[in-house]
Parts: sequence; C-alpha cells; structure tokens
Amino acid sequence: MKLLCFIKMIVRDIVEDAINQMIEDSEQTVIYRVIENLPVVSLFQYVPKSLDDSNDAVRQHNREALWHFKDGEDDDIMWAVVDSFAKVIRKMLGNDTHNVVLAFIPASDLATTNRRWGILSSIMADEIGCINGYEHMRPKQDSVPRHYIGGRGVPRELDVDEDYFDGKRVVLIDDLVNTGRTFKNAVETLRGAGADVILGLTVATT
Repeated sequence: MKLLCFIKMIVRDIVEDAINQMIEDSEQTVIYRVIENLPVVSLFQYVPKSLDDSNDAVRQHNREALWHFKDGEDDDIMWAVVDSFAKVIRKMLGNDTHNVVLAFIPASDLATTNRRWGILSSIMADEIGCINGYEHMRPKQDSVPRHYIGGRGVPRELDVDEDYFDGKRVVLIDDLVNTGRTFKNAVETLRGAGADVILGLTVATT
C-alpha cells in the first residue's frame, strides 16, 4: 500500500511538472487540482453570476462560454474545447493514446447527456486517437440538476459497464468541477469497475 501511494505521488509530481511546463511555454492556459489522487485539468475558471455581480469581461466571457458548451449550441466553442483537450492529453500522454478510453460524466438526464457529449465524444476520440467510451457510463436515473433546486445534494449514482472498463486506462471528462464530489464519485465508480483512471479533464472549474 505504501509503495502504491509513493508511486502515485511520483506520477502526480510528473504530471504537475508537465502542466507547469505547458503553462510556461504558453501552449495552453490551464488550471490544475487533485481529486482522489487524480490530476484534474480545467481550461478556465468559472465564477457564477450569483457570486460576482461585477462587469468583469473575462468572467462574463467564461460564463457564457460554459453556458453555450453545456447547451451544445455553439460549434466554435465545441471545437475550441476539443482542440484544447487534445493539446492537454498529448502533453500528458505523448503519442500513447490509442489504448486510452475517454469516459464522460453524464448530465442529470439522458437527453442533456446526449446533446452535450453524444457527437462531441466521437469527434474528440477521433481527433486525439483515443477510444470513445461515451456509451458505457450513464446516470442510473434522470434527476433535476442540483443548481436548479439550490443545493449540493448527494452525487447521482452512475451506471457503468464494468466488463468494458475493467483493466482500461481512462481519461475522465466533465463540463464543470465545483466541489469535486461528482468527479470523485465518478472516479471511485470507475476504479471500482477495475479501471485505471489516469487523468481528469473539465471545461471549467470554480
């Protein structure tokens, strides 16, 4: 157990060094955090309007970019996300991507999940040269988004194809990481299915 934790620390340090180098080289501006010993990279910071009523142009641009991405209604933003994710993954994994599975944390209901990730997952997998695991992770049942009801309830249960993910190297992707509870739940679920989750990517972080 101690050896495993030590190895994870070394891997995390290597990833952090690579991310810092990426920022220094101005290849990609990213935000880095760790959830469940997993390096999680976000493309930009999101500050909800409820917490910032200023007219800060950057924050408003980021809000609108995330809103449009969530709605799946802006092709330019979609392609920008694909391009940015591709740069991060190639920086982290080099050319060793052909046996990596992209897994996407589902939205609160199946219709929203399909709109957000259905087409994008195929484009992203083709662009990066990874395996598209989109269809192998689903919400167990539809629910109301937590921000609609003003709470941070228990993360929804996920239904994953255990036989599919067992032994796979996985990059886990979501639109937004806030408290990290949803992401942590997805990581634990995938690891419970036997997956080796090696990297997390989100469009934004709070």
